[in-house]
Amino acid sequence: MHVKAMLIALLAGVSLLFSCGKSNTEPTQPKDVAVTSVTLNQVSIELKVGESVQLTATVQPSNATSKTITWSTSNSSVASIANGLLTAIGEGSATITASAGGKSANCTVTVKQNVIAVTSITLDQTSVELTEGDNVTITATVKPDNATNKTVTWSSSAPEVASIQDGKITAIKAGDAVIKAVAGDKSATCNVKVKAKVIAVESIELNKSEITLKEGDSETLEATVKPDNATDKTVTWSTSVSDVATVNNVGKVKAVSIGETIITASCGGVSAKCTVKVKDPIDFSIVFNDALVKNALLPYADKDNDSEISYREAAQIEAEDLKSALSSSRAYTSFQEFEFFTTITSIPAGLFKDCDKLKSIKLPETVTSIGEYAFYDCRSLRDFIFPQSLKTIGKYAFWRSLGLSSITIPDGVTISDYAFFVSGAKQVKFGNNVIIGESAFTGCSSLASLAFSEYTTISMFAFMKCEALINVELKKLSSIPKYLFAHNSNLKSVVIHETSSIDIYWLNECFSIEKITFLQTTPPATPGGGNTFPSLSDYHYHIYVPKESLETYQEKWSSLKDVLMAIEE
Repeated sequence: MHVKAMLIALLAGVSLLFSCGKSNTEPTQPKDVAVTSVTLNQVSIELKVGESVQLTATVQPSNATSKTITWSTSNSSVASIANGLLTAIGEGSATITASAGGKSANCTVTVKQNVIAVTSITLDQTSVELTEGDNVTITATVKPDNATNKTVTWSSSAPEVASIQDGKITAIKAGDAVIKAVAGDKSATCNVKVKAKVIAVESIELNKSEITLKEGDSETLEATVKPDNATDKTVTWSTSVSDVATVNNVGKVKAVSIGETIITASCGGVSAKCTVKVKDPIDFSIVFNDALVKNALLPYADKDNDSEISYREAAQIEAEDLKSALSSSRAYTSFQEFEFFTTITSIPAGLFKDCDKLKSIKLPETVTSIGEYAFYDCRSLRDFIFPQSLKTIGKYAFWRSLGLSSITIPDGVTISDYAFFVSGAKQVKFGNNVIIGESAFTGCSSLASLAFSEYTTISMFAFMKCEALINVELKKLSSIPKYLFAHNSNLKSVVIHETSSIDIYWLNECFSIEKITFLQTTPPATPGGGNTFPSLSDYHYHIYVPKESLETYQEKWSSLKDVLMAIEE
């Protein structure tokens, strides 16, 4: 207890000591407390025009000396602010700022228009009837009056019948259409019926007032009805004599028999007429490609003096008159019309000799012979068509006709010596039973293709110096003559189907020959008793024969045993 009493006394002494040390001056005034932050209860807000909202600003610290808030807006036309009351003024964006003691906070405000929806749309007319070309305006009423968007969109279900623009309906053509007005998600319609406007026909014209036709031919007349917008432009056609010519519902006239008739086109009470003359085809004039030929023939063929040559007149001219007519000039370029000169059976000798500008000609199907020198030196003459009636081609007939390219020789034709000597023929096709004369195609340096039919007779030198020939196939020949393909330096292969004999010099100096094929089982005879081809003895080649006949060929042509080979299946 003694110790406890001592501690109490000691503490009492310390307290008295501190108490005696205090100053007797006035207390110190507190300092200003600064604002550390300002916050808003909303940092972004979306309003419609006219709406308001109270913003609340909080200043920290709570004991800040000055907590007065200053409000401002970045765009007063969008939003206003007063004592924190934010009011939406117009569409757009603005920033509301609250400031206090150098600190601030922002709130982004987006203002949108207050949309008032369309509740209905009505039209002052729900059906109209118009005539083509007329128009009428209909009015649309949109409710409520203060709807945000009262724009009306117009459309037509058939704009080709009735068009619509800003409520104005225009009638285009007869028919039905539905006009539709749309505002917001509401719509209204008006049914439109357009009637045709009756426009009378004033006139009708035909493109021809007279036509001449051959029996069996036809021609279509064209009718023009005026005005262009006449209501009914249907044309009715008729003929006065249907035995002469008929006409269908589109104006196609067909010639029936020789005579004359009137074709009438009628429309809307008016009409137009065309005289139709039907003539014998043989009395029509020939249209010549080359006026030089026509003018040369007129003095000899124009029997009715109408400065034209009809098919009938052409069919009456004689070969001598033809020769006299064409002798005045050699500058003709075309005589395709020659085919209508059907009394000509023979092309006179030299008829077209030296006509170096003649490019095309068509012979009558009555021609059986072509005379000597008939087309001599016709250097421009192209593909030539021989009539099926042809039987003879004379000597030198196509000598130096360099333009010839493709030739087809009909059946049974005899080609005389030198007929196509040094011509430009590139390919030749022979019919059956053709006889080819000596040197008939000699010197045809462009001749690359030969096509033979059965039973051909060929004379010596027929295809000598035809250097473009590479492969040749010969069908049934009476014999293979001397020097047939002589001096054809590029000829490599020859195939022979059948021949009774073969001259040992038929391939003389054919230095490129590699392969000769005989398809017949019996070896052809070699005139003079020879059993070899001396003209080929120095060349590298093989002779192919039927397998079953190889020994027979080796026995008959013993000197060729080394080059004879069997045809492989």
